[in-house]
Amino acid sequence: MSQKTIIITIITILVCGEGVLFYQIASLRHALAGKTALAADVAPNASDTGPASPSTSLPSNSLRPIYGEIIEIGTNMFLVAAPAVQSQPAPEPQKVIADAATTIVSEGALKDQKTQDMEMEAFRKSSYELAADPQKNRDALATLIAPSRYQETVLRFSDLKKGDTVQVFGIDQPDGSLKAVRMTRFAPR
Repeated sequence: MSQKTIIITIITILVCGEGVLFYQIASLRHALAGKTALAADVAPNASDTGPASPSTSLPSNSLRPIYGEIIEIGTNMFLVAAPAVQSQPAPEPQKVIADAATTIVSEGALKDQKTQDMEMEAFRKSSYELAADPQKNRDALATLIAPSRYQETVLRFSDLKKGDTVQVFGIDQPDGSLKAVRMTRFAPR
């Protein structure tokens, strides 16, 4: 499978996952704004078409994905070099920080459809539960990641090596690095 096909596949999966999330969040916002007055500051005669009250607005997902090859490994840190796309030059390597809270997995075989459906339904329910109290669950909502369609094996940081192809979802740091929340190592193709 070519790098272009892999990148297109990853982008498609991310867009579909975000689409499901945006649809679910929009439905919840409509329910909060129109059918129930959960927040004390929502006026009884508030227009259904106006902006949502700040107390009922949900945080956006703050994770940034990167995909590429590990070119350097240090203590709880590594550099990921993204591939060049078509005639564009390759971007600068990205410094990624991993800590004890980082989930690191290796991608395996495709899960059967029934398992995928069950996991997506559990994710949907969990998302709704978190969104019921967006202020309390702000950090969890900001880092939601949909379940993978592939079987996964949990890895340790020490299992990663130079030359591994990875996808990282992380939070941008003030120093320009990316704090990894979740990493997937792909099998050599």
